Amino acid sequence: MGKLLILSLLVLLVVGDKVLVILDNKQLEQTHSQFIELLKGEKNHQVEIAHSFGRNNIELKYYDRFRYDHIV
Repeated sequence: MGKLLILSLLVLLVVGDKVLVILDNKQLEQTHSQFIELLKGEKNHQVEIAHSFGRNNIELKYYDRFRYDHIV
């Protein structure tokens, strides 16, 4: 959880367009909802939430181009 906080603060310092937030359980989406809303609202980032569990793969590249400016 400490690593997530440090990475979150780094994202706030950098201006970017697309942010991928990777969560390792569903409860984090609720406990970190204020942070996610801050990224969407005040920082005007496009935020996509992905989960590190389950069957779906997280695609970071599309035809050798990164899909996200920042990953938290």
